[in-house]
Amino acid sequence: MKLPLKYEELIMPLVAKAKGFLEAGEDLSAIAFIGNFETKQTIPVVLNTASDETKDASARAIALIAAEIEA
Repeated sequence: MKLPLKYEELIMPLVAKAKGFLEAGEDLSAIAFIGNFETKQTIPVVLNTASDETKDASARAIALIAAEIEA
């Protein structure tokens, strides 16, 4: 499945950066990027997956930010 161009333009540089980190032997963190294409605003949220409670907190943070920026 091919991504729509507007998604690809945003995502592919992030994939390339992540690839560079991995090739350099670095670890990656789970991150969600919440954005609004109209305003060009993007907010990263580090996902904490240590427990069900922290996963729920990460999900709440994503929902709150998405509502705030009308993602």
